[in-house]
Amino acid sequence: MNTSVTYTGTNLNVTDAGGTLTADLSSLEESADIAQVANDLQNHVTADGDLSSTNELNTGATLTGTDLNITDAGGTITVDLSSLNNSGTDDQNLTGAT
Repeated sequence: MNTSVTYTGTNLNVTDAGGTLTADLSSLEESADIAQVANDLQNHVTADGDLSSTNELNTGATLTGTDLNITDAGGTITVDLSSLNNSGTDDQNLTGAT
């Protein structure tokens, strides 16, 4: 039965009737990585200057045939994508192919 568990520095110490076992957890230490991520996040926030979720206006997007419809608080804008449809221009007739 464990009688105590302590954490000293990077060592985890577990004591029971048979004595104390120590595990070195230093390989799990990631404070430098965490600090770097926090710094990168702060730099992004500073550069972006926009943390408001209330000004994200796009509420939907649909593709109807070759029309792309983007909906936001101001309505729906439709973009005709038919010029990107090259249907029939890439006819690869594989008759006789092995």
